[in-house]
Amino acid sequence: MQSRIPTYAPKARSDLDAIFDYIADSSPENAASFLHKLRLHISNIAETGALFQLRPEYGNGRRITAYGRFSVVYEIHGDEFHVLRVFGGQDIAAHLGASRRRPTALDAEPNDRDDEHDDER
Repeated sequence: MQSRIPTYAPKARSDLDAIFDYIADSSPENAASFLHKLRLHISNIAETGALFQLRPEYGNGRRITAYGRFSVVYEIHGDEFHVLRVFGGQDIAAHLGASRRRPTALDAEPNDRDDEHDDER
C-alpha cells in the first residue's frame, strides 16, 4: 500500500475553516475535536482511497467518501492525494458546479453523431 499524505486545495481549506467556525459557534472544543477526527478520516482514506469508486459525473478522476453528514471529494494521482472539497449536505453537484447526469449520445456535437438517415435526405 502506498503512503500518501493528503494535500488540500484552497477550497477544501476554506471548507474546513467554515465547518470549524460553524461548530465553534456552539462549542469550540467540539469544533477542534471534529476537525481532528475528520482529518484523521481523510488521512486514512489517503491510504486506501483507490478502494472508493470513481465518480466521473463529478469530474475526471474524482472520488467521494462520507464522514458523518459531510462529503470529501478527492483525486489520486500516483502517490499524490488531493482533497478538493469538504462539505455538508447531499447535493454534491451543487457544491462542485457539476451536472449529476451522465453524458448521453444526444450530448455529442452534431458532426459527431451517426445519422442513420443521411441517405434519405
